Amino acid sequence: MYQKNPFFDTLVQCTAEHIDKIGGTLQINTVKIESLHEEINRIISRTTVVNAIVLATDLDENDIDFIENKIKNVVFVDTSFRKLKADFVTPDNYQGAYEAGMFLLNHNYRRIGYLASNKATQNFLSRREGLRDSLATQNLKLAEKDFYVVDFANLFSKNSLNSINFNDLPEAFFCENDIIAIRLIKELTHRNILVPRDIGVMGFDDVSTAALCSPELTTVHIPTIQIVEQAVRDLQAQVASKEFKGQKTFITTEIIEREST
Repeated sequence: MYQKNPFFDTLVQCTAEHIDKIGGTLQINTVKIESLHEEINRIISRTTVVNAIVLATDLDENDIDFIENKIKNVVFVDTSFRKLKADFVTPDNYQGAYEAGMFLLNHNYRRIGYLASNKATQNFLSRREGLRDSLATQNLKLAEKDFYVVDFANLFSKNSLNSINFNDLPEAFFCENDIIAIRLIKELTHRNILVPRDIGVMGFDDVSTAALCSPELTTVHIPTIQIVEQAVRDLQAQVASKEFKGQKTFITTEIIEREST
């Protein structure tokens, strides 16, 4: 999933640039989630890793615990688990999706659909909760018939959106990320369903291509630079003091209104 979402490329690039700016050195290791434990052990056996920023989007609680026990100072980026004492820096996915729902409601959309990834990460679960809670402020619910799950790994295959009933669409779709939203707009255009005249579409992440698709995508912006800067500060604090306690930092998001709503 990491390799298929440009948001992660931006996050890694910002981290590299920030580390270089403060005079540090950065070694980037990519591991497969299916063999995470084996590959972490292999990396540690080849080199001394005592400080790390981990892009933890797809990790579960057991993975976090494993890495915490292997690396002395570590900050996990782009996820958070309430039960764990680890250090997390992540966008506030609940707040972002809640605000997105309120934005759609304020634009007079009432029947709002949801296009979800089949990869139910902690981030996505928080987005679902936020969107549902925003609808509840108007005594509305996310209808089961308007909640669709797509295979993110095969999103741009010909039949990837066949589960959607294009003969009975909601007034607007909130998509779990921008890539899903862009794929939806492409499919709607192919079927001569015009955005936003016939249906609104909103994404999440504000990837670079969100402003390049047609129509330009309304989305939720994640302040990537601020996330990186906070993660580096947390890591420096861990190195400086054995008394530093893990903290959970949620970075707020903002709506970027464009042409698709």
